[in-house]
Amino acid sequence: MRLVLFINLLNAIFVAIILYNLLYPNLVREGLTSNQEKIQNKIKELEKDIKSVKSLNPLAPCASIYPIVEDNTDKINSMKSTINDLKANCQRQNS
Repeated sequence: MRLVLFINLLNAIFVAIILYNLLYPNLVREGLTSNQEKIQNKIKELEKDIKSVKSLNPLAPCASIYPIVEDNTDKINSMKSTINDLKANCQRQNS
């Protein structure tokens, strides 16, 4: 008796679920679709952010310093060569 009652209850729930899906099919699908769209939009935004970060030059903030560094390097090299010339001249004069 209880088994028959339990099976009838399960059948009633099953029929109710089928009727609900037939009467309101858009509710379930729209919920999933909007969530999927949100997830896809988030994924696309993250992919764009990753691409923009990959394209950045990490030394870009230092770009304004490059000419000064090059100029200073040239001056230092010039000073080194001048010192070497002076040393050579001193050695010639002392010998």
